Amino acid sequence: MQAFRDVIDECGFMDLGFIGPNFTWTKHYNDGHSIWERIDRGLATNLWFLRFPGTRVHHLPCLSSDHCPLLINPSGIEIPSSKKPFRFEEMWLSDSGCGEVVEAAWRSCVSRDPDKKVLGKIEKCGRDLSWWNYNVFGNVRRELKKKREMLVEEEVVALRTRSNVRIRELQREINELLDRETRMWNQRSRILWLKNGDGNTKFFHSRASHRYRKNVILGLNDSHGVWREGPNEVAEIFIHYYSELFTTSCPPTHHEALNHIPQVITDDMNHELTSRFEDWEVIQALKQMAPMKAPGPNGMPPLFFQHFWPMIKGDVTHSMLSWLNSAFAKGRLISDNILIAFETLHCMKNYNSSASGFMALKLDMSKAYDRVEWVFLENVMWKMGFSERWIGLIMVCVRSVTYSVLVNGEPMGVIHPSRGLRQGDPLSPFLFLLCIEGLHGLINKAANNGDIHGFKCCKVLELLSLYEEVSGQKLHREKTALFFSKAVTEANRQIIKGILGVREIHHYEKYLGLPSLIGRGKKASFNYIKERVWRKLQGWEGKLLSQAGREVLIKAVIQAIPTYAMDCFKLPLGLCNEIEVMVRKFWWGQRGMK
Repeated sequence: MQAFRDVIDECGFMDLGFIGPNFTWTKHYNDGHSIWERIDRGLATNLWFLRFPGTRVHHLPCLSSDHCPLLINPSGIEIPSSKKPFRFEEMWLSDSGCGEVVEAAWRSCVSRDPDKKVLGKIEKCGRDLSWWNYNVFGNVRRELKKKREMLVEEEVVALRTRSNVRIRELQREINELLDRETRMWNQRSRILWLKNGDGNTKFFHSRASHRYRKNVILGLNDSHGVWREGPNEVAEIFIHYYSELFTTSCPPTHHEALNHIPQVITDDMNHELTSRFEDWEVIQALKQMAPMKAPGPNGMPPLFFQHFWPMIKGDVTHSMLSWLNSAFAKGRLISDNILIAFETLHCMKNYNSSASGFMALKLDMSKAYDRVEWVFLENVMWKMGFSERWIGLIMVCVRSVTYSVLVNGEPMGVIHPSRGLRQGDPLSPFLFLLCIEGLHGLINKAANNGDIHGFKCCKVLELLSLYEEVSGQKLHREKTALFFSKAVTEANRQIIKGILGVREIHHYEKYLGLPSLIGRGKKASFNYIKERVWRKLQGWEGKLLSQAGREVLIKAVIQAIPTYAMDCFKLPLGLCNEIEVMVRKFWWGQRGMK
């Protein structure tokens, strides 16, 4: 397999993906077990992909062979025209006219409502920048093509007139346009690890093209299994699904799960949480944001506010502080949870007493963030002792969200949720941990009363059902797993799995991204790290990167991949050597025709 991967890297091939069954080869044995693998696949170079970005590989059914035939259809991506929302372009900052437009729009917009003043100014900036981009700044690629044609003509004129003034002007303008083009494709590629300084337009363009191909949605199966095509029908499926997901189940406001949550927030903590917000906190929060990540519905990323902060800071700071002024208790690191779980399972695995056995249950909640009931979250914070002002501030942040579905870049519909936490919000993980206090309280109460001593499965199911009822959470039984010590007989294992309706944990399964168990084959347990490194170093991307870009990729991405596992475990030397070999090949590998 490694030799095959070396060939793929050397030739710069990429996997074109597939449509149809997941496997292309099967082998059925007489003893009843079967092997399914995806052996046959379509590969192409980056040049092929750029010429035929819509290429599709179809896995066709076949009864006369154990291999599936592949149908490769090279074509372009035909996307119906749509109205793209406004997005602030980072390349606009290279033109002084951008700052002039923003300053004029910001000063001209006046609103009597102070709450809508800043929002109105941002919206005005977006409208004026759109007009300026279309009428003044122009299309970068079209302008670049035009300037190159003019340069060719001026070179002919310069041979006759012996004057190169116009040529030097055009060369300067072309260099500026090339810089803008690089920044444009860099923004569209969403590459965060490669910062300004590497003008690798081809790499950014290729990544943006791959990302666009991956995100295109031409059709979907609805809830009844019927295939639907077209942007309106696809949007209707999305809106229907997420509207149901984010609709509250109307849980009870008073429940047993809330009665066993201890009050842990003191008056001093509440005083610190509700103290007056200051200007420096707003500036610090803004500086900590990634410049080009998560633009809001108005299309303005944090870069807009960071760049024009001297101009807009008065209005923005005043608006935020006026609203904020009308840290949670410290907990464990995630690595602590991993070590506790690993040591627990390791002890159970080696426990070999014939008197009794042990069992561990790994829970997985389906759509955990999306199903959090707001009423339950608010009641949990009351029970933990948070002040009324702090709870009100948090719940305004939670309840003020609305969603739109982007179908091939066009926003469709509006969803007003009545439950759920926003994915990607830095506050959401802490709020979710507060919700888990309800389950902790139920388990602690049952343990203190002796209700779950000896692992009464019916009592465990009852506790989980109570937690699901009040919190909105739903147990994901396909991902929930059991682990038994050696003393548990096979008959008892089957009975327990039948009662709980979950499967037994496998040897190489993960918990919080790391192996739950490690046997003698320690290298096999961490082989996934090598797989991740290889995916980042695939040949087609490496051939498009400069030497400086390769260095940044190795230092900023590759060296960071094993660190999470190394916080808890010592990696095998053989695995480290293999990763080092892959990195060396990437660094010294073939570049172009060399």
